Amino acid sequence: MTIVDTSLSSVDLHSAPTAAGRHEFYAQIATLERELSAALAKLEPRRRPRPSTTAATRPHLLSGQELESTRDDLVARISDVQGLVALQSAARSGARALLKRMTDVPADFRWATVTTKDLGSTECREWQSVPVLGPIGILANWWRIRISSGCP
Repeated sequence: MTIVDTSLSSVDLHSAPTAAGRHEFYAQIATLERELSAALAKLEPRRRPRPSTTAATRPHLLSGQELESTRDDLVARISDVQGLVALQSAARSGARALLKRMTDVPADFRWATVTTKDLGSTECREWQSVPVLGPIGILANWWRIRISSGCP
């Protein structure tokens, strides 16, 4: 994550910002919006947070405090989304590790299922630990991994 320098020593936030200070705010906000959209693109659609709804206001030139608030809100949203990306990545690596252990010792993972959605792929496939000969396989502890052939 690229942290934008939020200290604007050349801008006095308590008075009306100068053109240079306003330009700096706009540049920071644009950078943060690009970073937020890149982080959102990494998330699965079902994990994406809903867009924030703000009250509709009439068009006006944002004050220095409103620009600062917008920038700080974007920094907080990026942090939240990057946390979700990290959780999603951890879940995918956990699913890959589970699949590896399942293929090594299917009997230890009876009836466990891993799908390509768990792995972060758009394909339709699933791996499931099932008994080899139905009830006989359950009694004899004969298990194997069955791979589905695709979408139902």
